[in-house]
Parts: sequence; C-alpha cells; structure tokens
Amino acid sequence: MSITITNETMEVFHQPALRLYPDKLSAPQVTRESRDEHYTFWDSYFEQLYFDGMHAGFCTAEVHHDIYITSEQTSAMPGMVFLQRGGITAIRQDYEGPQHLGEQQHNFVFDPYATATTMIRGQSQLDVFVLSFLPERFLQLVSDTGPVMDRIAESIAASRPFTFRLQQHMPITPKMQALITEIRQCRYPEGLKKLFLQSRVLELLALQCEQLEAVYGHKQKCSKLTPADIRKVQLAKEILLSDIQHPPSLTELCRQVGLNEFKLKVGFKEVFHHTVFGYLKAFRMERARTLLANRSMSVTEIAYEMGYASLHHFSNEFKKHFGVSPASMR
Repeated sequence: MSITITNETMEVFHQPALRLYPDKLSAPQVTRESRDEHYTFWDSYFEQLYFDGMHAGFCTAEVHHDIYITSEQTSAMPGMVFLQRGGITAIRQDYEGPQHLGEQQHNFVFDPYATATTMIRGQSQLDVFVLSFLPERFLQLVSDTGPVMDRIAESIAASRPFTFRLQQHMPITPKMQALITEIRQCRYPEGLKKLFLQSRVLELLALQCEQLEAVYGHKQKCSKLTPADIRKVQLAKEILLSDIQHPPSLTELCRQVGLNEFKLKVGFKEVFHHTVFGYLKAFRMERARTLLANRSMSVTEIAYEMGYASLHHFSNEFKKHFGVSPASMR
C-alpha cells in the first residue's frame, strides 16, 4: 500500500512506508508494531496488530495544517472504521460525493485502504480505529448473520462493489468504545493474547452487524425523524457527555437542542438504542471500568469522577451493570 500526504495544492508533505503484511495476518502469533511521526503538518502515533486473518490499526494525531491523504491498496480487505475523535472527509471513485465521518461515528467499508483521498482539517485532533480482515476470514465470520451482511458478503466474494450504499454512519456505543479500549490496552501474555483479541474483535463485529441490520434491513420501520432531528439528537448526546459529573436535566437538554421531550426520547432510542439516561449510565460504567484497569485513581475518586455522590451508590450501580463490585473487578 502506498500513501501520499499533500496540501490542497498537491504539494507533497510526506510519503510514509506504511504496508500491510499478508504473512503477518496469517501467522499463528500476534504481531504488534508501533511508530511515532513528528512533522510540520502533524504529530502522530500509529499502532498495528496482526492476528488470525485480522488487522487492527490505531492512529492518534494532532493535525497542524489541512492535509490530503491519498492511499492505494491493491488487495481488498473489508473492514470497519471507528472515528473516536475528530472528523474526516473521504473522496473515492465509487462514491457519488464526498463522505464525511464525524466524531463518535463508524461504518463498514468494502476496503478501508482502497484508492481514496481523505481530507483532514488542520488545528484538529484525530483518534481513529480501523479493523480489517482478509476476505476469506471475513466471509467465514459473517456467514448467515443477516440479509444485509449476506448482501455485503456476496459482493466481497465476487470482488464487486456493493449494490447499495452505506451512507448513513452509525454511532459508536459505549460498549463498542469499551471493546476498542480493551483491544488497544491488551496486556495478556502471549499465550492468552490472541484468544483475548479474537473474542473482543468478534464481539465488536457482532455489534456492528447488529447495527447494520437495524439501519439497512428490509424490516426496519420507517423513521419519523428528519435529518435535522437526527443532528439534534446527536447534539443532545454530545451535551450529555460533555460534563458527566453534572449532566443537564431532560427538560434542560430538550431546551438546549430544540426538541420536545417526546421526540428527544423517541429519537435517542432510535439513534443510540438507549434511553437518554440509560446511555449516560452505560457510558459512565464503561469509563469507570477503563479507569479501574488503569489503576491511576482510587475507587472513591472514580465514583466522584463519574458523577456519583457516594461510593455506595456507585458500587451498587457498577455491580448491577457488570455483576461484580468495582473493588472485585480491580
């Protein structure tokens, strides 16, 4: 795979030697690679994992100038792109127009590394996770998972573009975010690492397949939300998570985004598959689990950081969610 990074006038900034290695993808052991890059246009960190016909790639960057990243990959690898922070715009020959992927959104792509140009605005921070598969491995995993995935699998097996467009990006749920964090922070010894990574990747794939079937399945009910309503619901989620210690009331949230209570409740359930405060609780619990694993804060400090007035209340909620107490999990 070749990559060229330019500015808007096509002046070449950088041509990194980034490659995917089929031999590592098929190897029995897990291979991990990482590198830092420091240039005038960005400061970035890349990390890659190869195992069991799968490739997991993480990129964290501070982008200083508008950049255009053109990639060209000769062998197709179906996969998923999860944008945890920032925004990117993809321009590809098989798209009808530019496709913008926003913060906390994800989608399935036939090949994340196919010939494409990705534009990233300067003065921004980027945090993206890409999970891709050897075609034959992907076809094994998604067999008989639903009509939408069946159509995708048929296209991949025949090496042809999709007969429909995956234009509606989907939200990254708290559970998805937790799985991505676990994949990145895997500290198991070599004998268990592959088994752990396989389990988390398969669960993440299952969650995305479930969302794809809900969004594009023929049995999906017609949404009564307008595009403007959906944007307001997404804004409500951003406001809700901007200060999890002091979240707004439902009435205040409705006022801030300009939706009535009924439409916000229904819209939140449709877009995020959670009630408003059910989503907040799940986010708090997954964030708390991550902090517990990092061991940089006490359980009491984590409870207050998550917005709980008492350790007892936090511990009860945590045990209801995970089945064990915070102290036991640590």
